[in-house]
Amino acid sequence: MTSISGRSPLVAAGPKRYANIFRVVPANLELLVAVVGTLGLIRDSLTDPAPVACVNLHSLFGILLWLSVIARFHHRLNQLLPMRPADIRAFARHLSRRVYLLLYGLMFLNLSLGVMQAAIHGAFVIRAEHFQCYLADGVFAVITIHALAALWLRLRGGLGNGRLTYREPASPKRQG
Repeated sequence: MTSISGRSPLVAAGPKRYANIFRVVPANLELLVAVVGTLGLIRDSLTDPAPVACVNLHSLFGILLWLSVIARFHHRLNQLLPMRPADIRAFARHLSRRVYLLLYGLMFLNLSLGVMQAAIHGAFVIRAEHFQCYLADGVFAVITIHALAALWLRLRGGLGNGRLTYREPASPKRQG
């Protein structure tokens, strides 16, 4: 199947056809992070989970969370409108909020699974050591967010007095 120009429609579309893919990937990656975290907590809540499988789910959760943060950052930096320093700070706060919300959701799920086990077995037991892995992954993701924001500000304007500030580039003086 060819178009009027003699080229196939896929070749004629060029890079525009990939634009939607890069918009969808960060959202789907965040959904995948939530699913892996949920599956990991469910696996941890079983009476005798296999330690190797749980470690792999914890590692997969951490890697996917970190990749979703990087993908969101990359997606936002490559939008048409350039980001101002206030925008990067607001974006970093927004992205941090998403990570915190995911961790709060997993914490609620962890408590809910403990309550359901208490109803079945009669003893309320929550394994905190499993959730600490998720918490460490979340802290690493938030540190990555703030490091990327500081790096962007450093490359775009600079860090002044240890605070995230932005300096306008010097405009050339007119001779006249």
